[in-house]
Amino acid sequence: MIEALKEAKGMVTVAARLLHCDLKTVENYCKVYPQVAEVRRQEHESFLDVGELSLLRAVQRGEAWAVCFLLKTQGKVRGYVERAEFSGPNGGAIEVEVSGLTDDQRAERISGILDLARERAKRTRVNPNGRSAPGDSSAASG
Repeated sequence: MIEALKEAKGMVTVAARLLHCDLKTVENYCKVYPQVAEVRRQEHESFLDVGELSLLRAVQRGEAWAVCFLLKTQGKVRGYVERAEFSGPNGGAIEVEVSGLTDDQRAERISGILDLARERAKRTRVNPNGRSAPGDSSAASG
């Protein structure tokens, strides 16, 4: 089982084919035998490393698709975003109390919140150089 998982780079369906057994058999071995599960995990990590190295080489060659993918997935903390997400305290929901308000007051309150969100979105938009706009405190430097 371990040798099949190594040869299959941790992919259980490929290992099952190599062993001429059911996918469930390989999965069960991983559940029952920690050393089998560990080999699967290590092989999977090695396989991901190969993918990351290929991506690195593509980025170094300046391939636009690779640069774009890297920045969309790994560059968010530096402001490389396609859309801004807003949340309440600790990543929770934004809560707005509107009970007891007239329809006009509710509309005014909601309009004010939307205006604030739009203003914040303007401040976090990506500049042509790829960095967040000045004043965006959510972008990390580096």
